[in-house]
Amino acid sequence: CRMTNMRRFHLPLPALRAWAHLNNVQRNGVTFGPVYSDERGLGIKATNEQTEDDATLLKVPPSLILSLENVWVYAKSDPQLKQVLDAVGEYAQTARGAILIFLLMQITYSTYEEYEKIGVSNPLAEYIRFLPHEIPLPTFWSEDERALLAGTSLEAALYTKLKSLEREYTHLRDSTRRIEWCQSHWWNDGPESFHLNDWKRLDAMYRSRALDLPGIGHAMVPCIDMANHASGDDTVALYDTDTDDTAVLVLRKGKALKAGEEVTITYGDEKGACEMVFSYGFIEDSMTSARELFLDLDIPEDDPLRLAKKAASKAAPGFKIFAKDYSTDWEGDFVWLVCVNEEDGLDFRLLQTVNGEKELKVFWKDDEVSDISKLRDLLEQERLWEVFQLRAIATLQSRVEEQLLALDRSKANLIAMMQKFDKSNPLRTAMKLRDLEEKLMLHAYENFEAKKIEHLESKVVQDYLESLEERVRSLEQEVRELKDLLDEKDEKIDILSRIHSTSPATRTTSSERSPSSVDEKTSDKHEAPPEDTFRVQQSPSLLDGEADSYFMGASSGRAFIDTFKTKVQESGKPCSDFETSSFFAPCKSPTSSPKGSSPKAAGTKTPPRLVSDQMINIFFQEWAPLFPILHRPTFLKLYTEYVAGPEHMSDQHAVAQLNLVFGIAALSAEARSSLWNKQNVESFEWQWREAIEVVLTENTLATLQCLVLAQLYCIAKADYNRLSHYKGMAISLSHRLGLHQSQERFSLGALTSETRKRVFWALYTLDCFSAALLGLPKLLNEDDIHAEYPVDIDDENVSERGFQSTLPGESTRLSSALALFRGSRILAKVLDELYPASVSYELSLQKMSALNDELDVWQGSLPAHLRLQFIQDKPSTNVVGSRSPFLSLTYQYIRTLIHRPAVGSNLGAKASSSIVALANASKRTIQIIQLLEERRMSFSFCLNKNELLLLSGFGLLFQGLDLNRKGKLMQDSQRLVCSMMTILQRNAAFGSAEFQRVACAMVRVEKSSRPMQAVKASSHTWNKSDGAMEVPRTKAKTARKQLQAMASRFSTSNISAVKKENLVERRVTAPTSSARDNQFARDDTQLSVSPANSEPIRSQPHDLGRKRNTSMAAGMFDVPNLDYLSFGDDGGPIPSYPSTGGGNATKGPPGDEGTGCLSSPSLSVPLDNFFASTDAPGPCIAPSPSTAQFDWGADLWTLPADGNGQAGAQSVLSFTEEELTSGEEWSIHDGGSDFREMPIAHTDGFGLEAFDEHFGV
Repeated sequence: CRMTNMRRFHLPLPALRAWAHLNNVQRNGVTFGPVYSDERGLGIKATNEQTEDDATLLKVPPSLILSLENVWVYAKSDPQLKQVLDAVGEYAQTARGAILIFLLMQITYSTYEEYEKIGVSNPLAEYIRFLPHEIPLPTFWSEDERALLAGTSLEAALYTKLKSLEREYTHLRDSTRRIEWCQSHWWNDGPESFHLNDWKRLDAMYRSRALDLPGIGHAMVPCIDMANHASGDDTVALYDTDTDDTAVLVLRKGKALKAGEEVTITYGDEKGACEMVFSYGFIEDSMTSARELFLDLDIPEDDPLRLAKKAASKAAPGFKIFAKDYSTDWEGDFVWLVCVNEEDGLDFRLLQTVNGEKELKVFWKDDEVSDISKLRDLLEQERLWEVFQLRAIATLQSRVEEQLLALDRSKANLIAMMQKFDKSNPLRTAMKLRDLEEKLMLHAYENFEAKKIEHLESKVVQDYLESLEERVRSLEQEVRELKDLLDEKDEKIDILSRIHSTSPATRTTSSERSPSSVDEKTSDKHEAPPEDTFRVQQSPSLLDGEADSYFMGASSGRAFIDTFKTKVQESGKPCSDFETSSFFAPCKSPTSSPKGSSPKAAGTKTPPRLVSDQMINIFFQEWAPLFPILHRPTFLKLYTEYVAGPEHMSDQHAVAQLNLVFGIAALSAEARSSLWNKQNVESFEWQWREAIEVVLTENTLATLQCLVLAQLYCIAKADYNRLSHYKGMAISLSHRLGLHQSQERFSLGALTSETRKRVFWALYTLDCFSAALLGLPKLLNEDDIHAEYPVDIDDENVSERGFQSTLPGESTRLSSALALFRGSRILAKVLDELYPASVSYELSLQKMSALNDELDVWQGSLPAHLRLQFIQDKPSTNVVGSRSPFLSLTYQYIRTLIHRPAVGSNLGAKASSSIVALANASKRTIQIIQLLEERRMSFSFCLNKNELLLLSGFGLLFQGLDLNRKGKLMQDSQRLVCSMMTILQRNAAFGSAEFQRVACAMVRVEKSSRPMQAVKASSHTWNKSDGAMEVPRTKAKTARKQLQAMASRFSTSNISAVKKENLVERRVTAPTSSARDNQFARDDTQLSVSPANSEPIRSQPHDLGRKRNTSMAAGMFDVPNLDYLSFGDDGGPIPSYPSTGGGNATKGPPGDEGTGCLSSPSLSVPLDNFFASTDAPGPCIAPSPSTAQFDWGADLWTLPADGNGQAGAQSVLSFTEEELTSGEEWSIHDGGSDFREMPIAHTDGFGLEAFDEHFGV
């Protein structure tokens, strides 16, 4: 391309020799002229033979070297040059900018006539006239010619270069337009004006001839820059500078020149094909590899730090691929910035400089990264270095693949272009560039794939990818839950918007009210507006019982079910022909004795020590924190005497309390037990009933404790006749003992006073809940109660002499009971104000609202460890030892009682808010019970679980009558109803079949694959008629290996390997269990010293070789619940083992007499070691319990016979106080060590082979 507007007269080549001579350029056997006929044009040729190493061929004085420094030297004597350099600013401080402006000034000087000349003449102005007219760089290619580069790395580089040239040209024009002579000579729009194409030519001159001189930098060197390029061994000469900065051209060592041969230099042997075309416009014919190429790289749009990375990075936004030792490699600082993010440790901060300006700084894990090039070194020190490498390689491979696809797509247009350009230089150059770059990128892609596979096999990468997959699954689940939650919220908003249009004025929220303001509201006697008042009418009918009719009020839930039935009838649904009484267990009159015999006739029956220990454990871990009726150290002293000789127990209070504790614990585990449990619960019941009858007339605190425990038992069993009976006697006895009075008035020891307070408030709580359960008035009058709450201190720290101090800030087990006592006061107020004994009475929405606010204040005042959080509309599973699910259940139950009266009222749309509140409380109740089922926690509360589930189910169905069956709320209700029915079926609950019939007519219920009868039948499949049980075949292991496997399940190393989950993460109930064993998930709240396998295994020697029974493997040998030895498993009942008869306990191996074959010295700790109080029981060693006259059904607790036909040693767990501590007190590390040290005695005919790998003690 020629200079278009600015004229430049070309000088003939022979004149160059004269110019060189005049300007002291020394030539030694070389001249300038045309070389060969291969379009290489002009060059340097030898005029005579040269053989001497390092022979100097050319010398160019420093004044002729066009460098940044010399340009500014020339500017000192050329004011116009100085003026332009100053005008363009920082651009003139670079070698490229200064040299281009100097060239422009010399061309301007040569273009105009003498009288119009601008600037000062110098030798270089003449030298420029010797340079070629045409320079074949891609910046001068036409649009069609540039299209040949599609898919090559040069395409983007050329586009960027053209844009850069436009910016530079615009900057020069804008900077110099105000200079008068610049305006007249460059920007006058005349024939000699300076255009963009002229600027491109200047750029081509510089790029095609600039040399990187040692000690000087980028510069143009006259005469030497006439030399053409040759790489490798074809390079004849080298350019350099001598001591006085003279530029020299010297013969390369080992090279010789003959006359007429061309003198060549190298433009850079390492330069790739793209750079050669970009800077010089050609590719050597001998080049077989692209050598290197640069691909641009962008930061993904979804990168949250995208803008910050771009602003902070000074590295080129891309990477270079280059050939290396028959392979490929890459480099690029920008890649590492793309591959890391905030979660890895990358951070950006705006820091203020000393002059007040703000500067963006890069940080890696709180350490400043002053230079992005150092980021790779920091990443290399990280544990996840292999992960970062994998990210980088995957990013690069993806970018290379993208470039290859672009190159392949562009091939379709090449055929037409090849015909159009024939064999022009741009076509040949572009085709060779495409071929070389494609080969290099294909090779790089294969190497990236190999490296990626190598990194994927790394343990660090595999662990990281597994964690990512888990995180993705968790996020997907959260997204689904959030979507469902949003759908549900939309429906609720729609319902509440309709409610708001007809509801009273908005009241103050519960969070904005103080407790004092709530009290004022509840005591407010002002009349409510008539439109917010409704009348409640008590049911006029009595219910039929076996002996006589009886009455149950509205709080029992019967009135609510009647209301539901009426509404269903109005809607015309076919399921309205049910009877309300079919959902409640009928009240039965007490029978005198079970058929066959009485307890007295049968003799005292004692459960095996292994069972009794676990029942004591269950009671004090799960019941006592809410109902502190018994003083644990005192009770354990009684229990020690009991296990030492149950036939010698003469204290009927102790007999009643022991059997009540056994019975309550057994009933609470009913969902996880089998038929044997039910049979023997009756035995417990007859024993405590007989004992209570003996002491009933004794006005003692021990008698009252028995009566309160009896109420708990009756509620759990739904025996409401006896509940009323024992409740009346207990309250009368409480008054007689003065427990309702202030205990500080009496001169009592600390232990006695605290026990009296605890028993009274437990009785008060049962009075409130049983009154609500039965629909009857409370028996305790609020005005008569002056008793103080118990001191918040656990049993171990109180004695008759006083209290022991505890660690500050440490929560106690009694805190759960104190919270329940305060909640019961609110329940009492609800019963008094919303469920009075009047036949007819009026209620208002304002009164209900005030009670609801007071309930919210109570819940908000609970400490964190007693408050069950609901995360994403589901209860959180971070329950650690506290009774928070039951306190949340208390809140939901009282809330249903508050809103039930309005549901069946004549308020119309104003009752909608109560319907929503009732449904929400019902939903929460079912979810809490689901949580208890998942965590394998007993339902240790003073409500009947089955009746509570039924009423909650009706609460959901009641709301569903007005909902769209396809809506999110209805679908959520359907899932909960199905889950609720599954629990009821499993419990064989009264009324579950009738409820299923009603529910199926209203919601889409997935019916069980087998009927309830089948479920019941399957639970008894292990009770064989012949008393024999087949033992699954297990892989033969030594006793040592069995114990190692058992201990490993409790080792700290195994626990530490479990991934730590967020406290609020849901449904993580058994982190070490497999998916197959989730139904046996261990409760994190209980880590008692309990056998891992909850049932003894009965076997005979000839059974050990049998194959595993499929049905037993599905139930008996799954991972058991480790919280305690349950009375049975979901898969079926525990096999029965009868006692051996007689009064002699079976002895274990030598040295273990009296303790049983599983006892351990490490566990036989005296009970008083745990207590600081002197009132604690004294030391004892628990012997093996007597089994005389112990008849627990068919074959209960029989151990396998040895080879001699003798019964094997009875399995007895040595019992200490530490085994009865609650879960939160017992460290998992302690548990692991105890299990590892526990010895197991050998018994003939009953080897460890009978146990699977999940056996534990």
